[in-house]
Amino acid sequence: MVPQISPESPIGEIMRYRVVGPPGYSVTDLKTIQDWILERRFKAVPGVIDVNGWGGKTKTFEVSIDQDRLVHYGLTVPQVLAALNNANINVGGQTVNFGPQAAVVRGVGLIHSIDDIRDTLISANNGSPELVRDVATVAVGNQPRWASPARKR
Repeated sequence: MVPQISPESPIGEIMRYRVVGPPGYSVTDLKTIQDWILERRFKAVPGVIDVNGWGGKTKTFEVSIDQDRLVHYGLTVPQVLAALNNANINVGGQTVNFGPQAAVVRGVGLIHSIDDIRDTLISANNGSPELVRDVATVAVGNQPRWASPARKR
């Protein structure tokens, strides 16, 4: 099969839409809806190749580590990063057989909110849990917007 350009248009059809929410929804809330709900649903429609979101602010969770508290607990930055990465990954497991039936066991990332990030276990010291909240502050922020080089002056 040889790739070719569609006879209709070299770029296909473009549909534009606007995401609007009830009063109280921020541009960050609307962008989150666009990125995590609408984009995935549109891409599931046969014939839709890509969805490009414009505008809004992309929500981020910012973890600011306090170096003094980190030293106090005897922890390192790589330990904090590893704990956060491990708390939010999905891993496959084995199957457990119950007679003629079997169940698939897997680990599912458990970070769903800012409090889940704060409550992530980094280490245990003499049976006492050391959590992200003990060595860092966690806040909601926005990804910086990209500026084209032509706009920089």
